[in-house]
Amino acid sequence: MKVLVFSDSHGRMIEMLAAVETELPDLVLHLGDHLEDAQELHRMCPEIPVIGVLGNNDWTDGKNEEIVTVEGVRIFMTHGHAYRVRSTTSRMLLETKRRGCQIGLFGHTHVPFEQRYGHTLIANPGSISMPYRGEPSYLRLTIEDKQYSYEFVEG
Repeated sequence: MKVLVFSDSHGRMIEMLAAVETELPDLVLHLGDHLEDAQELHRMCPEIPVIGVLGNNDWTDGKNEEIVTVEGVRIFMTHGHAYRVRSTTSRMLLETKRRGCQIGLFGHTHVPFEQRYGHTLIANPGSISMPYRGEPSYLRLTIEDKQYSYEFVEG
């Protein structure tokens, strides 16, 4: 299963829509700061499930955190501001492990990040529309039979 992970779209959907049209994912995860973009993406591509969480700049109804299971892999989703990810990822790691997840995903920093801690991955796709460094980016997860691989995609 191909999963695209976006964060921090901030009302600018063109890059996110282009990625979805190019990649044809089975699932999209959106980590906040403009959850309305995720909802609009689902309206435009209703055949693709989209799951999103609220960011610190979202003023709509939704969840702050979500756990999804894809092909046997548990994924913890949050925007990250509540875990102070700008200064440390240790809280994200602890919460991901506490919830029994193999992957912890967050946004908020607008900078791609990945760190493996044993069998646990903590990752930030960066920002699909407003990167603080480099190009717009997202994360591509490939999940099959309780195993996953990942790749950052820029541009």
